[in-house]
Amino acid sequence: MYKGRFVPACALFLCLGPQNAIAAEANDHVVPLREIERQLDNRSRQRRANLDKLDAFLEMGRVQQALTSVKLDARDIRTAAAVLSDAELAKLASRSSELKADIEGGALNNTELTYIVIALVTALVVVIIFVA
Repeated sequence: MYKGRFVPACALFLCLGPQNAIAAEANDHVVPLREIERQLDNRSRQRRANLDKLDAFLEMGRVQQALTSVKLDARDIRTAAAVLSDAELAKLASRSSELKADIEGGALNNTELTYIVIALVTALVVVIIFVA
């Protein structure tokens, strides 16, 4: 008499038991999925803002002239900057914003700007070499 009920009950348990365990496990994260998504979105926005700061610096006329004088292309620098870590990119963006402000304020002449651009590109190349 119990044999007839035991087999269907076991089959039902085997079919529904793992699904309930999986569903419970999916809802029991240490960090909620929405929080992870929010953090990733914030990091993505910050990275985009840092790349935009670098682009604003590289698009300046005097910076373009300095790059041309040392036979460099801003596109290559942008491509290289894209492989930097978030922290390295943030440092580069911060430094380029400071330099942009100095250039706009007239604090740097063309020779100083050329040396600074060469130094920035050299530092970028060194970081990329160590990353690779």
